[in-house]
Amino acid sequence: VCHDADFTGQLTILTIPSIADSLLPSAVETFSNIFPNVSITIQLKDSEKPYEYTLLEGIDMIVTMNINDSLNSFITDSGLYCDILFTDTFSVVLSASHALANKKILTANEILNQRLVLLNNNFNEADFYDALLSPEKKDLNVILKSNNSRVIINTLLKQNAVLITNNLLVQADYANIPSLKVIPIKSIRGQFAAVYDPNHPLNCLIQQFADILRSVRMPS
Repeated sequence: VCHDADFTGQLTILTIPSIADSLLPSAVETFSNIFPNVSITIQLKDSEKPYEYTLLEGIDMIVTMNINDSLNSFITDSGLYCDILFTDTFSVVLSASHALANKKILTANEILNQRLVLLNNNFNEADFYDALLSPEKKDLNVILKSNNSRVIINTLLKQNAVLITNNLLVQADYANIPSLKVIPIKSIRGQFAAVYDPNHPLNCLIQQFADILRSVRMPS
């Protein structure tokens, strides 16, 4: 039934701001061309609410990042299915004149000692950095949280700060800018994932949307 272009329904998708801005627009457009009578609602994750509670609030699908397997316990405990869309690398974006700019690869300790710019993704900051970089507890010097690439670039150049992000956003916002350098981070695994109930009544629509997300990803 879901493969019929005349199918009528609604999907509510929970995600984080950077995915909502970079990956979802093309996917929603493609999906809507195939299923014009299915409406899609995008909700942004509330930093105060763990993922465990979101599926109780009418969310049909979560599109997020599984950084160094940080979502695994939630997925196992909830009985949900985690559909890995693609794996992405993490990098540091910094000024070409930064002291670290000549490095070929960076370690966690080198990064965490810097002035940091964070994407405003509604993660719990401590949990995010525990998963992303460090088993140690460190006092982080966060000078900016933003999703505005112009503001971020200005901060990187004028305040000698570093941004940690994934290749999806590097390609979208920071590639081919002569005043910036992009340096890979050692030993970080990040997976874009769609998480949903495998017994959902609209499972075939959800799987179609996940397949579209895979197909519209930006090139590595």
